[in-house]
Amino acid sequence: METYHIRKQIHRLPGKVIHTVPLPQPQLVEGHGARKKMGKICQKCGYKNVLVVTDQTLSSLGYEQAITQALEEAEIHFLRVFER
Repeated sequence: METYHIRKQIHRLPGKVIHTVPLPQPQLVEGHGARKKMGKICQKCGYKNVLVVTDQTLSSLGYEQAITQALEEAEIHFLRVFER
């Protein structure tokens, strides 16, 4: 019977461990020049690779270029996905 209780506690362990890990809090950056801060924000968070998802409208307005340039300057590798 003790084996049953031990196994039951082992199955609960991953959930308890996951709940002790703090969740990252989102950071809102807005205003003039916010896109140019993306590289520094990613460096500060310790990111080395990021995913950039864009579409034709955002790309034509130049939003994507400002973000990718900031990532390149911060030496953050990125993968760009173009949605249609």
